[in-house]
Amino acid sequence: MAALSEFARSSRFAGVRILICDSDPIVRQFHRTHALAQRLSTRIEIRKIQATVDTPDWEFALADGLQLLQCDDRERWLGTYHRNNQVRARKLLDTFERDWPLAAADANLRRLSL
Repeated sequence: MAALSEFARSSRFAGVRILICDSDPIVRQFHRTHALAQRLSTRIEIRKIQATVDTPDWEFALADGLQLLQCDDRERWLGTYHRNNQVRARKLLDTFERDWPLAAADANLRRLSL
């Protein structure tokens, strides 16, 4: 989590965008990424994909248009990391960019300030 925080604060141009399908697990149990996103809300944004969006049912993370981390097996938390796979990263970025504008902030993830 320290690396994500450091990255988000590294430059005024740095930003982290996260798409999720279901916010219930995050709401039910403390999640460090959610807590960090609340603290750095101008740098880290979490949106929920709408049920109408036809998005593949797998997780991935992209960095700098080259690096790719993809979860292949959720049951055993196995995945692959590609340090320099521009073609695959571009395809996944296109998928992400297509879905991002269709996603919305989830009311369940908003910070309640008293």
